[in-house]
Amino acid sequence: MPLSAKQSQTHEGLSANQAQWVFGDADLQEVQEVARTHNVPELIARILCERGVPREDMDAFLHPTLKDHFPDPFALTGMRALCDDLVQAIKDGKNFAIFGDFDVDGATSSAILYRFFQHIGFEVPIYIPDRLEEGYGPNAPALEKLRKDGADIILMADCGTTAFDIIQYGADLGLQIVILDHHEAEEALPNAWHVINPKRKDDESGYDMLAAC
Repeated sequence: MPLSAKQSQTHEGLSANQAQWVFGDADLQEVQEVARTHNVPELIARILCERGVPREDMDAFLHPTLKDHFPDPFALTGMRALCDDLVQAIKDGKNFAIFGDFDVDGATSSAILYRFFQHIGFEVPIYIPDRLEEGYGPNAPALEKLRKDGADIILMADCGTTAFDIIQYGADLGLQIVILDHHEAEEALPNAWHVINPKRKDDESGYDMLAAC
């Protein structure tokens, strides 16, 4: 429905959500210089200036790349030891299996791991539990099946941090379990071979915003 003249005056200067946007007192000369040197509209240049983005960081802010800004994985507690042990396990011809959660993060994590192993010549099975029949996280029958099928090492993606009893059961089966997770951790950790989780109490990486994948 078209607005009346009075309504138009009332809504003038407001966003679609009826919010009024107010610009700060940016240095117009600096705004114009940023717009010129970085080839951006003056509005974008104004926002950059008002947000306090340093001139030397603007290119990186406007054009971020994984190469320059990907978090350092070795800042995660235990990552170096995990990599060393996995390299040795690969050299020794150990059999791997992937246990992933049924959500998007678990499926993505499983796919990344699968593609890595496929790239180095390993065909690694993926086990995704049935959400209704098996519920969240690892379970004993699943670990039993993976062990029976020949797995030596289980890479547990997006779950496992608080599955103390099941992880211990897997260890008793002879499985070496690696937990790659991002869910809240308790003071103690399960008896896994390795636990990589930025929410471990002893992790100082600051990467607790990351998903498991």
